[in-house]
Amino acid sequence: MMILPLFSLVSCGTPHLPVVESVPVFTDVSMPGLDEVVIKNMKELDLPGVAIGIVKDGMPYYARGYGWASLKDKKRVTVSTTFHTASISKVFTALAIMRLRDAGKLHFEQTLIETLPDLTYANEDAGNITLRQLLNHTSGLPDVKGYDWSSGKSDDMALENYFKSTSLETGSSPGTEIQYSNLGYDLLGLVVAKVSGQSFEDYVAQDILRPAGMSVSDFRYFRLDPENTARPHTKNLLGAVVPQKVYPYNREHAPSSTLNASAEEMTYWMAGFLRRLPKEASLMEMTRPSTALADWIGLGFQRFKVKGRTGIGHFGGDRGFRSYLLLLPEEEIGIVVLGNCDYEEDFRQLIAGELLAQLLE
Repeated sequence: MMILPLFSLVSCGTPHLPVVESVPVFTDVSMPGLDEVVIKNMKELDLPGVAIGIVKDGMPYYARGYGWASLKDKKRVTVSTTFHTASISKVFTALAIMRLRDAGKLHFEQTLIETLPDLTYANEDAGNITLRQLLNHTSGLPDVKGYDWSSGKSDDMALENYFKSTSLETGSSPGTEIQYSNLGYDLLGLVVAKVSGQSFEDYVAQDILRPAGMSVSDFRYFRLDPENTARPHTKNLLGAVVPQKVYPYNREHAPSSTLNASAEEMTYWMAGFLRRLPKEASLMEMTRPSTALADWIGLGFQRFKVKGRTGIGHFGGDRGFRSYLLLLPEEEIGIVVLGNCDYEEDFRQLIAGELLAQLLE
């Protein structure tokens, strides 16, 4: 089939963007309607680089990279370019907890003090937090106050040492309110490490990522090929798009924030998840409302209303990156949007929403 050419995009704050990849991953013909959605938004919002992945009818359907992985080095985004996905990481951390629960190695109602007795608990409530409350952000723990991205800590003991120097204290009684907490998900990563006997990253790679076809994706930034990694960007005070000086990585906060993945491999994972979802009770459990306090939060997943339909997924955002994972199980549709900038962040749902509208047609 003939590949329809796509034009280069000119944006006021960035150089001419390169033409997108010549051959998509899952189809042998370009899809101008889908491509134009991304290109239009990139032009209007002055975005350096974006990658998308799409699942349709439960199968990998389309993936492409657009623009620049690095403005400084003039490297293009491809479907295999890895992006920092930020809080999409939490879905995979929750999957690890589910896997260990299903193996009988933990249960959701066990408390932190039962699971991690060596940590410091500043009040009684902190020790009585359950794993379920960590999963659905009802633990009462605060959010992380500073990620210290510039430290780039990568040693094997970083996560454990972080919590050895942290006194855990709740701001509200566990189970009484929703308070989004990256700290809670970092604790879940420590639970994964203790219960599995492996590092958090090794366990997730071995039991979650690799079986899903994610052979390159990893929570450890230092394991990635720098030639295949999108660089973070922001805007300076003059409104110009510039590289961020620091890549957002600190192994202390891997479980909540540091999965690096490509559009291609996220598409493999989405397709596998959607195919397994109706058959596996534990996956269904993750996607349902998990607390009477709100119906938008599952276990690891956020729940959305999108174009009158129920979707699940997660938003992600850290220094220099924004991301959005959206799954519509009933329609067997999945969309992931990865971007290497931290401004005009609504581009994530704008692009995903327009792509979804076309897929639903």
